[in-house]
Amino acid sequence: MNKIAFVGRKKIGILLRSLGIDDFEAKDALALKERMRELLKENKYILILTEEVYVNTVKDLLSKKTGALPVVMMLPTLEVTGATLSMIGDVVGKAVGVNILSKKES
Repeated sequence: MNKIAFVGRKKIGILLRSLGIDDFEAKDALALKERMRELLKENKYILILTEEVYVNTVKDLLSKKTGALPVVMMLPTLEVTGATLSMIGDVVGKAVGVNILSKKES
């Protein structure tokens, strides 16, 4: 379990393949969900990258999983939703007790 995978659009996958990352094309959210399920079952990837536009699909899939999982990271694309920054803030908040990325005043 020391490999990196990307699931998403072909153009981004080709670029990441040149860096030694395994790429799997997913043309829509349903295809991404199925491919992610397969990769999670294989248990050979330590890091899975995907596009930020699929954040809700990934959140839904991972919320139903138990046990050890690979790190799943969202790559910002032109269709930026801010979800990646929000997810990072949530993780930091759980780790240190305060979401330092929050714009809310205390």
